[in-house]
Amino acid sequence: MTTPSLSPSLVAYMSALTYRAESKRLVSLMPLSGIYWDDEIPDLRALLSLGEDDKMQYLCLFAIRIRLWRSEALSDEDQNLWDTVRTQVPTCPVFMRLNISDDDRKTQCEAEEETG
Repeated sequence: MTTPSLSPSLVAYMSALTYRAESKRLVSLMPLSGIYWDDEIPDLRALLSLGEDDKMQYLCLFAIRIRLWRSEALSDEDQNLWDTVRTQVPTCPVFMRLNISDDDRKTQCEAEEETG
């Protein structure tokens, strides 16, 4: 399996994000179908200004994280993407919330029910 290639613009975008423990939890029905925190996508316009592949790789991390919250096995491709990005940008806030509260889990399930 080949290692996913991350563009310099995606690495720069993710490297600029700063984890803040006090960040506000938000719900995105589209495209995330779940919860995220405002330090993970602080400026939607900046995210949307990335190339299509970059946006898709970044948004895919949220879907992978949902599977991790559920303790689901990842496909080799998803595991490879997760590991590659986490190695290159380990301080990105997406990687700082791998364990969530019961309230977060409830809100995540409600968002999934709304979109499912």
